[in-house]
Amino acid sequence: MGDAGSGSKVLDYDVLKRAVEGDARAARIVIEKVLFVVDVVLGPGHSSAQDAASMALEVIWQKFDGFKPTNANGPSASAATWVDRIARLSALTSRRAHRVEVPLEDEDSQTMAPQSAPSCMRTR
Repeated sequence: MGDAGSGSKVLDYDVLKRAVEGDARAARIVIEKVLFVVDVVLGPGHSSAQDAASMALEVIWQKFDGFKPTNANGPSASAATWVDRIARLSALTSRRAHRVEVPLEDEDSQTMAPQSAPSCMRTR
């Protein structure tokens, strides 16, 4: 068996349900999937990866009862897609929360003089 991100360990509804109910092997599959997605979004070893993964796992466990793999129109979302989406959103939320704002210019620097601006930006 390979890595959860590569799809060799199947994350389906039954695995997700067992994980939420406390099955350690099933939980490991869910955790590996979340960690894989967080690493893809944030980059390996990103400082907020642990926070994003924890946030995603908390949401998955809390919202599981509301997850419906089928609805009146047939299949709605696979468990893997649902977990992927939550992990992705958690990673993006974490990245936004930890974003470092960089000023566009230093207080000491002067704005670009009109004659040194690119021709498409010069006022006439």
